[in-house]
Amino acid sequence: METWLAFIIASISLSLSIASILTIVILIKRMSRRGWVNRTRLGSTSVSSKRLKRYVVFRIIRLDENPSFEELERCLKEAVREGLGLLGYSETSIKLIRYNVESGVGIFKIVSSDIYPTVFLVSRLRRCGEKRFLISPLKITGTIKSAYKKISVYEKKYR
Repeated sequence: METWLAFIIASISLSLSIASILTIVILIKRMSRRGWVNRTRLGSTSVSSKRLKRYVVFRIIRLDENPSFEELERCLKEAVREGLGLLGYSETSIKLIRYNVESGVGIFKIVSSDIYPTVFLVSRLRRCGEKRFLISPLKITGTIKSAYKKISVYEKKYR
């Protein structure tokens, strides 16, 4: 191959690599401005700095008695506090919004940067005082309106 042809090929490949690097940098800047890239690296895990509000529709399968609204909310908070510790509990806000004792279907709100570990801890809850039950998460929604739509479907189904 001629030297001038090799020079042209090398300069074209160099310009393409520079253009691709610039394109990646521009896309990352645009995504970070819109809030799509809010992840920071801490060791081997990535943690989102944005706290998300999610609503979890759940069903309680009772083994003994029906827990009351207040007992269930207290047990949910204790389960998250035990599982995540005080630091994780202070960052995770969990609140029971609605619970129907007859059908066992309810909604709780999670405001957290790590939603799935919180849902996992709540689903592991087996006992509240002397009452034994299982919590089965059915649906995770982003708005309260869609959570109420789902709860109306599930209440009809589990009556």
